[in-house]
Formats: sequence, structure tokens, C-alpha cells
Amino acid sequence: MKSLFTKLFATGFIATSAVVAVGQVSEAGNTANPFGKEFVADDLTQFTKETLKKHGKLAVDEWYSYMGALGENGEAYTYFTGTSMMPDSLAVQIFRDENDAPYADHVGVFSVGQVFDPQSEHFALIPETPPLSRFNAYTVDSIAFFYKYRNENPGVTDTVLIQFFNNSDVARLTWQSDQSRTAAPTYTPAINRSSDATKEIKVPISESTDGFYSTSIASFSGTMEVATGLPTTGASSLTAFTISFIPGMAYEFGDTLINDSLVTGDTKLNTFMPLIVRQGTVNNPAFLSDTTMNHGVFAFTNQRYSSPAAQWYFPYNPPNNLARQHVYSLFKMSSANVSVDDLTKSGYGLGNAYPNPASSNAEVNIPFTLGQAGTVSIEMFDLVGKSISSATSKLTAGEHVETMSTGNLKPGIYLYTISAGNYTASKKFTIK
Repeated sequence: MKSLFTKLFATGFIATSAVVAVGQVSEAGNTANPFGKEFVADDLTQFTKETLKKHGKLAVDEWYSYMGALGENGEAYTYFTGTSMMPDSLAVQIFRDENDAPYADHVGVFSVGQVFDPQSEHFALIPETPPLSRFNAYTVDSIAFFYKYRNENPGVTDTVLIQFFNNSDVARLTWQSDQSRTAAPTYTPAINRSSDATKEIKVPISESTDGFYSTSIASFSGTMEVATGLPTTGASSLTAFTISFIPGMAYEFGDTLINDSLVTGDTKLNTFMPLIVRQGTVNNPAFLSDTTMNHGVFAFTNQRYSSPAAQWYFPYNPPNNLARQHVYSLFKMSSANVSVDDLTKSGYGLGNAYPNPASSNAEVNIPFTLGQAGTVSIEMFDLVGKSISSATSKLTAGEHVETMSTGNLKPGIYLYTISAGNYTASKKFTIK
């Protein structure tokens, strides 16, 4: 996937196979909406995909984008270009009201991030990036996100603090009244970041840093790709990261940021903005929800000018709550996923079905290996032994994958059995 970070549009935006259509513009820079100006794009950018091998062993080593998955499922997005971040709310941004008149509003976003769960049902329609089952461990090797950075003070070096969270370091789950799950890293107001991160990296940025800044949405051409160094994420566990901005110069109350609008003021501060997207647009409201935990997480504050308010990171898009924000980010994930690891001495083996859990009225793939050519029968059963479907084929020796329909199966656990010569084996899969 090298082209993702090297091939850019002439406008400098993210390289994709789809053209980003910039639609209507609205202003939203008030306290209730700390993200500032909205640029509505009806066509979500997609990421470049590589074909994976599917010969009985499906190993995943690919970039995942939750926003890309939603986009391929038809979701539209609103892009925000006013997500300036500062450690406190002393500094102000200049926005424009409905009459195009400038007005100041103190910075209210301290830190942003994204939780990653590859078990999203929306990955199921992207064969190059299959979802994992709850039984599959995985490793997030790298993360990447898009940003704008503008340095108005030559010689000043700022810092981007990236904190990584893995397994139990992602905060405990909270069950909502609607039974949806939320997850987010912990947050310590005294240090304006988490004290429980698995790992953190400080990235210096200055006027010599590769990046781009202009008033156009297309200016998010800066791409920060960072190796995580994280251990393996256990089955059903989560990985997350957060981004904080640490300015390299002192500032006082009322000093201004250089953002997308005409900036006035005695002191102009450097500005760092990650790309934030919200599901849905004015003309195309959000319609996709998810039962996994691919959350954007944010730390806001009230208008307090000497220290951060007692806030914490919280998920800004809990499942089944549409039109929420994400950090447009990518996760390079590797996993053995499904494979036929245990072969008999004669070379036969049955692998793990995928996707698992599978959906009703969809398909499930069953990998297997034959020690010699012959007739193979694969049959699906419910837990009381009732046959649901079967397939019989004459195949050569080697690795194979049989795709079978899940029909109108109800949620629950099912069995699949392979018979080839004297070899017989069975395993389970789940319909969600």
C-alpha cells in the first residue's frame, strides 16, 4: 500500500480511487461545536487495497481504515477543518459567523484519538481487509493520520504527543442503556493526557516539517505514519491512540491561532489540526451503526483559562448513535487470522471459518487442505444435529476454500464438518 502515502491529488489531499466532491460549506465554530468550519463532502475518500492470498491460509498484513470501510458501504461524511488543539483554552481561534463576520472563540479541543476494532461488520464487504473473529489476536504495527500544520514562528519547534493504548490499557467498557458498548483511553486532567498509556512517542515538528496548510479541505496532505511498537492485541481486545499538541512557545490569554480564517491579534501561534470526519452530511444523513468499538475519542473542556477542566476522554460515537466524529486514521494490522495449521500425517486439515462471527443471509468461507485428490463433502449443522446445507466436490490435493451461504440462519453457534476419504473433522462458527 505504498501509494497511499506517496500519491497525492494535485490539490494535495489523500490519494484515492474516488474523487472527493467538496459540497456546501457551513460555519460552526461556536462552543457547542468546537470543530469549527465544516466542509461537506458527499463522496468519502477510499484507501488503496492490495489483494491477499486466500489459499487455505488467510494471513492479514494490511492497512485498515474504519472510515474507508463505512464509505465503501455507502456512508457520506462531513469533514472538519477547524480542529485546532492546545493544552488549555487560553488561545483563541477566529471563525466567521453567518454574516461572514469574524469572531473569536477559545480553543476547546485538547486531544483526539481513535479506538480500533477490526471486528466491525462493515469490513465484511471489503475482502482485502477481512474482519477478525473474536478468537483472533492481532498486532497493530503502525498508525497513520492526516493533518495540517502551520508554523508562523520560525525557529520554534512544537511537539505532537502520540499515546498508544493496548489491551487492558484501553479503559473498561461501559454498557449504555441501549446495551451498546463504549471504550476510550483513560485521561488525567492534570497532565492533559493519559497516565496509563501502553507507550507514547513525541514527534518534533517545525517549519521544516513536511506538511501543508491552506484554507482548503484539500490541504490535509500532511501524513504522519508512526510505528507503534505495541505487543499483540488479544482476541476481543482493543487498540487505540490519541494525539495531543504541545506548543513550543509561551502564550497568553487571547493569543490567536492561525487557522482557516483571517487571524488577527498581537501574537500568532503555530497550529496543528488532525483531520476529523463526521458520519453523514446535511443532504445525506448518517445511516450506518456498528456493534463494535471503532470510536473517535475526544477530550474537551469548559472555557477555563488557567487550567483544564476536570474532563476525560470519552467516545464521541458510541454504537447505534449516528452522525458522530472520528479521527480519519489508518491502522496497519497483521494477524494470522485463519489458517489450516494442524495437518494430519496424510496432509489433511480443516481451518477456521471466516468471517467469524458471520452474518445471516451472507457467506462464510471454510478453508481446508487435502492430502490427495478426491471427493470432498462439507456440511453445516445446528447444535441439535440438523443439517442446514452441504456441498460436494472433486478437488485436487492442496489448499482450498469453500464458500457457503448462511441463508436465513438465526444468531447462534453452528458446526461445519468435512469428509474426504478417511479424514473427518468438525469445527464451530457463530452467526451474529
